[in-house]
Amino acid sequence: MNRNRRGFTLVEMLIAMVIVGIMGMALTAFLRAQHQTMVRQNSGVLATQNARAAMDMLARELRNAGYSPRGALSNARVQAMDVDSVSWTADMNADGDTLDASTGLWDERVAYFVQGTSLMRSAGGGAGVAVTDEVDSLRIL
Repeated sequence: MNRNRRGFTLVEMLIAMVIVGIMGMALTAFLRAQHQTMVRQNSGVLATQNARAAMDMLARELRNAGYSPRGALSNARVQAMDVDSVSWTADMNADGDTLDASTGLWDERVAYFVQGTSLMRSAGGGAGVAVTDEVDSLRIL
């Protein structure tokens, strides 16, 4: 019998395959954890950006509360402010009033309010449209 033959025994091959398999599973678990962390961070950044954009839009529109290009209107002002809502009227179409003559309703009223976990915006008495999500309250200081 020739003892100088080169190669691996079956036991050595099985041990090598087990070691490579364990390393592969560890690498897969590490990459999965890294991916989940990246997804969580990206969603957090996106939520922050959306909230910032919504607050910028609200602040810009709130500056127009009471706007009246034809002079002061008695009903053009902040109408209501609460923990979870704010509404105001302004003469945005420069017709001299903020009411719809045919219905007597506010046609130039803007409102922001929290509904569930969404910040909603409604204008002219219409249904609200979601501006951003993941909001628990609206606090204006």
